[in-house]
This record gives sequence, structure tokens and C-alpha cells, in this order.
Amino acid sequence: MGTTEKLACFLVETGYNNLPQEVVRVAKRAFLDGVGVALAGSQEEAGRIIAHHVKEQGGIKECRVLGNRWRVPAPAAALANGIMAHALDYDDYAPGWVAHPTAAILPAVLALGERGHISGKEALEAYVLGFEVGARAGYGAGRRHYEAGFHSTATLGTLGAAAASAKLLHLSVPETRMALGI
Repeated sequence: MGTTEKLACFLVETGYNNLPQEVVRVAKRAFLDGVGVALAGSQEEAGRIIAHHVKEQGGIKECRVLGNRWRVPAPAAALANGIMAHALDYDDYAPGWVAHPTAAILPAVLALGERGHISGKEALEAYVLGFEVGARAGYGAGRRHYEAGFHSTATLGTLGAAAASAKLLHLSVPETRMALGI
């Protein structure tokens, strides 16, 4: 079994009840912190620009852009909320990743969560599993990845967001492998 298949099996088979309580406690704080820094970022120029941009694009009004009254399509909300979460650079930092994981993972969880009316437990489960997948990739890539010029928040964070999204969308193992591969 290859690495991607192992990760896909891990994502599909792991549920909220498998998560250590200390991990859930830390995840709750990171979740709240991520929302807080995104709200603060919504008041910055970059936050205002992206919020107005996604609003002007139109589409299905299904997800909230933090700090605003309007709704936009889920992918647009995730984009805007992610930019706002990183706008002030106050977001969390994971040394093993050499990245800011919550700015990448949380916006996807919020958007899919709002669209799918998921529970808080499902949101935390997806966030934790996305974080874990990104962390595993981060430890594998090491500082070499960052030192080679890659911004790990964008590269490894995307992998973490894909993992969290796959969990929220209840993808099968083959579908999860495809999502991680994309």
C-alpha cells in the first residue's frame, strides 16, 4: 500500500471518537483563533479587496465571507476567508510544517461546513485530520521544502485543506486518493 492510499485510508477510517481529547482541546482553540484572525484580516485592505471581488463575481449565495453580511459560493468564501486569515500574519504557526496551517485548512472547513450544515464535531474532526495530513507531509518535506523557495502554507496547506474537504464530503478511499493527488 502506497503513502497516498495509507493517508486516504486513515482519513476515511478515523472518526471524532478516535481523536485524543487533548488534540480536540487544542483544535478548538486553533479554530477560534483562526476565525478571530480572519475577522481582524477582514478589516485590512487585502481583506476588503478580496471580499468585494468575490461578491462581484456572483453565484450561489451559500457561504458567508467573514466580517461581511453577504454570501457567496463555497469556493469563493474559502478563498476570501483564507486570504483574510493570513492577511495580518497573526495566524498560527506549526514548526514541523514551517507553515500556517489554520489559514489554509479552516476556510475550506467553514465553507463546506456551512454549505453542508455540518456539526461542530464534524468540523473539528475534519480540521484535525487535515492538520495531521499536512503535518505528515511537512515532516516528510522538512525545511528543505521551504528553503527551496516554497511557501509551505500554500503547498502543504493545500494538501491539508484537501484532506479536510475529503473528510467533510465523505469521499471513499479511491476518491480521497484522487483529491490528495490533485
